[in-house]
Formats: sequence, structure tokens, C-alpha cells
Amino acid sequence: MDVLSQYYRTKLHSLVLSSGLNISSTSNVNASIFSHSLFKNDTEIVLPFVIEGRLVTAKAYPEKNYQRVVLKDSVLKESLNSWVGIKIYKSHEVYRKILLGEPTNVDDVVGKVISVSWNDQDKAIDFVAEIYDRGIAYKMDMGLINAVSVGFGRSIIYDRNDYYYTDIKPREISLVFDPRDSDAVFVPKK
Repeated sequence: MDVLSQYYRTKLHSLVLSSGLNISSTSNVNASIFSHSLFKNDTEIVLPFVIEGRLVTAKAYPEKNYQRVVLKDSVLKESLNSWVGIKIYKSHEVYRKILLGEPTNVDDVVGKVISVSWNDQDKAIDFVAEIYDRGIAYKMDMGLINAVSVGFGRSIIYDRNDYYYTDIKPREISLVFDPRDSDAVFVPKK
């Protein structure tokens, strides 16, 4: 196998593993993808479907008008219990419509957070949530959807050459493909 073929094979293998799927070699050039799913189709999914993972991590985030804003662990930890019960939407667009008073669809709410815990090692909030939408749960089980993005009310202060979030007030959680917090991923709870 030439170097270029090996590079793309390695890249594909890495992408497939990060998506939660297995890769099995069928020849020197081709590959087949097999899912980890326990279910053959979405009608076999048992609701509520439970997921667990990272909700948000204390670190610096890019922010329009400020370049970057730091979310300190002490500020994030203060908001810990406020995340329980927060709804999970199909996208941030749903919450934007709610804020603007535009019509939304109740099917855009797919679940809610049922518990949170503080991860002292990573300075982050981990979560467990229930998903009540069978189609979304199946995509989660297949590894197609595995990330969230949070929305929260906040203030921003300037101190010692940096901007900081303060007064975190959780508002929503949305399913995304490319979260701003690269740690905000989840897996089906076993």
C-alpha cells in the first residue's frame, strides 16, 4: 500500500472510531463500517433513552465582540444544580425562536437533563439526560449524534487583561455536530 493510501486509511479509521463506529478491513484499499448499535431499527429503541457525558468545561471560549472569554471553574460550579431539568433541543435555532417569540414545534424538544455532577479533575459539569424522541435516540445509539452545546445567561466582566463570564444562568442545551466546547460529547448510558 502506498503512503497516500495508508494516510487516508488511517484518517478514515480515526474518524470512524471517534464517531462511535467500528471499522473492519475488507481489502487493502476498501473498508466497511459496522455500527455499535444494539437495535436494528428505531422501533426497537426503549424510551426514555438515557445518555451521559460532558455538558460544559471551565476554560476560555471564543466570544463575538471579546475575542475570548474565560469561564472559571468557581463560576461554573456555582451553576451546577441549575442544569437539572434543562430541556434539550434539536438545535440552537429552536431556542432563538423561543426568545424572539417566533413559532416553534413541540417536537423540537427531545429530552431533558436528569442529573449533573461536578468533575473536579477536568473542572467540568458531567450530565445524564433522558431522550424521548425515538428517531433522535436511534441516531445517538448509532453514533451519528454525540455532542451538545449549552446556552446560558451571563454577565461578562473585564479584569487583569482578560474577560470573564459571571452569573451563569442555564437556559438550554442543543444537539450539535461541532460543539464550541470540544469536550461536550456524550454516549448512550449502558
